[in-house]
Amino acid sequence: MILQSLYQLYDRLIQDSSYRIPPFGFSYQKISFKVILSPEGDLISIQNTCLQENSMPLSLLVFGDNKSSGKSITPGFLWDNTSYMLGYKPDDKNPERTLKAFKTFRKEHLAVESSINSPDFSAVCRFLQKWYPEQIVSFPVLTHRINHFGVFQINGNTSYVHENRTILNWWKQKTHQATSDHQGQCLLSGKMANIARVHPKIKGIAGAQPSGGSIVSFNKASYESYGKAQNFNSPISEEAAFRYTSALNALLEGPMSSLHRIFLGDTTVVFWSKKKTLIEQFIAPLLTDGSMAIFPPSNKDTQKKYQSFLKSLQTEDGSKNSSDKTLFNILGLSPNTARLSVRFFHQLCINELHRNLQKHYIDTNVSPLIKKGNLTSQQQFTPIWMFLRQSARDTKSIPPNLVGSLLRSLFTGCDYPAALFSSIIRQIQADSIINHPRVCFIKGYLCRNKHYSIGPSLNNAETNSAYILGRIFALLETYNSGMNNPQYPHLFRERLYRTASTTPSKIFPILADSFQSHFLQKNAVLKERDKLLSQYLFHATQFPVYLNPEQQGLLAMGYYHQRQLLFRQKRKNEDGQT
Repeated sequence: MILQSLYQLYDRLIQDSSYRIPPFGFSYQKISFKVILSPEGDLISIQNTCLQENSMPLSLLVFGDNKSSGKSITPGFLWDNTSYMLGYKPDDKNPERTLKAFKTFRKEHLAVESSINSPDFSAVCRFLQKWYPEQIVSFPVLTHRINHFGVFQINGNTSYVHENRTILNWWKQKTHQATSDHQGQCLLSGKMANIARVHPKIKGIAGAQPSGGSIVSFNKASYESYGKAQNFNSPISEEAAFRYTSALNALLEGPMSSLHRIFLGDTTVVFWSKKKTLIEQFIAPLLTDGSMAIFPPSNKDTQKKYQSFLKSLQTEDGSKNSSDKTLFNILGLSPNTARLSVRFFHQLCINELHRNLQKHYIDTNVSPLIKKGNLTSQQQFTPIWMFLRQSARDTKSIPPNLVGSLLRSLFTGCDYPAALFSSIIRQIQADSIINHPRVCFIKGYLCRNKHYSIGPSLNNAETNSAYILGRIFALLETYNSGMNNPQYPHLFRERLYRTASTTPSKIFPILADSFQSHFLQKNAVLKERDKLLSQYLFHATQFPVYLNPEQQGLLAMGYYHQRQLLFRQKRKNEDGQT
């Protein structure tokens, strides 16, 4: 299903020039120099193709696939580096190999001269016959271009030799010829064609080898069947392999990759749809930046569309506006030596995805303590990576399986991973930090998995004892920081929260006595907000001996909601004074 979807995606991407995806038998290469020849094949000059000195090389469409790393000699056709084209390499540690590469390059071009029958190509062949690598010292322009590729050009022509129409037609015909001994029915196209022994590499995966990795690969006899070796065990034609790998590489590291892939932990997440859709354009900024996503000033219309998209996720009526049944694909890949591991793959309709994103927003929506910028409390969509980051001390400690589990919950609407909830609760116990991302996920887990009814802000009617204890702890923290530690407002929570959230019976009676003796003697009349203390803290005869993780989550929700109300009241008073 993964390869079929990518195979079909190729047809869409090749029609969109912004993706710069090559046709079968071609590839884009960085070209930094050109060898200019006379029509008779005499060398005229070697020139820099960059527009300015030290600028980026040109990206040109040339024949053949990307060159693979290794010691094997694989010459390009009418393009390559200086070792193949000119038999030269500065500070060459293996001149024998360089000379062999040039001779192989020359031999393969001379072998097809008669079949191409092009004057421009014949000029290149005459040059290769006349050229001696020792002549290269006369062209210092190549000194800084040895890591890039070059092409040929006939003097007086504005186009390059490989762009000649006759040569192009010959190459296309050659590419589609049945030249392989391994013919078979392709699993993706269903056609009889040349079966690919190995598939092109996939690049752009975080943590993978720079040369790329493979999704389909066989390298042990135990994986093979019926005497078939390597990828002949899963027959995919050379063209089909090119199509699905080119489409995936375009999503991973092409000009439009920022719209199609994100990095979460060690997982690279890729997403696409069969046709261009609005949600495909906004899913990446939604997951990585949430409500704070900012587009370039030149994309004001895009910013407005994004804000409208966020608003459609905030109400239950928003899903009615999405009736698109186009299939949307989400693929998670992670490195595994020279191969790539498929962490997860989900395929669902756009309208279903929209409903699940809306459900996620409603489940995890919590009003923040402080309003950020011009975003109101009802416009907060927490980035996914923040949930994962709250589960461990550093990003390296995040379990890889949590990424797939969390995204499955987000995209399919299933329960949130209990392991992530437990990790966040443990982190709160360790550092006593109760921030917005942690509370958002706790709320989502309790609402979706445990079927609690928790709103984005304080619920005065809530009678759950753990929730009330959280509210009381927030009030006691406020009083204590105001009386004893005005310079260290978080000292109270850092010392006592762990005990208060796990074994309330050990700490809350002590806090009640301390509050009565130190504060109430000076403040005989309680404020309206302190009725909760008088109703519960002073009259409680028994506190819970132990709170399980679920109850600890409720206590954290009560604490955050109460702090939220205190912040709001404080800001209101400050605004009134000004």
